[in-house]
Amino acid sequence: MRQVHNQKQLKMNNLSRIFSHLREQGSMIKSDLAKELDLSFVTVSKICKDLVDAGYVQETDEFESVGGRKPVGLRFCPKSRYIGVIDLSLMHHETMSILDMNYDVLETMTLDESKRFTDTATYLKYIADCFEALQERLVDAKDKLIGVVIAIPGMVNRVSRKIEVCNNPLVENINLKMHMGELLNLPIYVENDANATALGYMLDAKNPDNIIYLHFTDGVGLGIVIERRIYDGFFGSAGELSAFPALSVDGDLLSVEDVVTLSKVLARYSQEVGMED
Repeated sequence: MRQVHNQKQLKMNNLSRIFSHLREQGSMIKSDLAKELDLSFVTVSKICKDLVDAGYVQETDEFESVGGRKPVGLRFCPKSRYIGVIDLSLMHHETMSILDMNYDVLETMTLDESKRFTDTATYLKYIADCFEALQERLVDAKDKLIGVVIAIPGMVNRVSRKIEVCNNPLVENINLKMHMGELLNLPIYVENDANATALGYMLDAKNPDNIIYLHFTDGVGLGIVIERRIYDGFFGSAGELSAFPALSVDGDLLSVEDVVTLSKVLARYSQEVGMED
C-alpha cells in the first residue's frame, strides 16, 4: 500500500480508495465500504458526504435491513462528470473521445487524415476546434467536463513541463498543457502514450495495481504503473526505450526504435516478401 506522510495526503489517499471502490462496485452501504477498505466508519461517512454533495454519489434505499433501521446505500453516478481524451500518438490519425466516470466512451471522433500542418499554432487550434465540435454532440458536456487528458508519443519533462524526444514534431519543445489549457479553458493533463495506456489497463478492476506495458507504433515505449500510480522518474524519462541499443537481424548496432517500431517491422516484412512500398 502507498505510504502517506501528512493528513492532507492521507485524506486524498482515502478519498481515492473510496471513490475507486464505489466505482468498481456500483453501490454498497457505508459499513461494508469501511470494512472492505479497513477504514473507520467516521472517515467513510465524512468522505461519502463530500462525494454526495459534489454529485459523484447518490444515497439510495435499495438495501434491505438485517435488523433495525434500514441502511442508507450509496450508488456511484458515472455520468455525473465527463473526461476528455485526445490521442496524438499517431500523426494524421489523431483521435479524441469523451468518457463518463466509468470510462465508457460517450462520443468519439477521428480527425481528418488529409489535413497537413507545418506550424504548431495552427495544428493546436485545429485540435481544439475539433474537440469543441465533439463537445457539441453531448448537450451537457460543457457543464460536466472536468478536464482533458492528452496522450503524446514523447516524454514530458516534469521540471520544464515541455515535451521532449517526441515523434510528433508539432508538439515537441512546447508546454502543451499551457497552450491547450488556454485554447480549451479546461484543466489539461499531458501524459506519455505508453504511460496513459498502462494506467488505463490498471483502472480495469480485474487488473493488478502494478503494471508494465510495452507500447509500440511509430515509436516504442514502456508504461510503468506502481501501486496505482504512473512511475516516470524525476525528469519523466522512465520507460523511454527508443534510444536503447539493439542489434538488427544483420548484426548492425541500432536503436530499439530502429528495430521494433510498427513501420520498421512492416518495412522489413515487405522487403522479405518482395512487396512494393
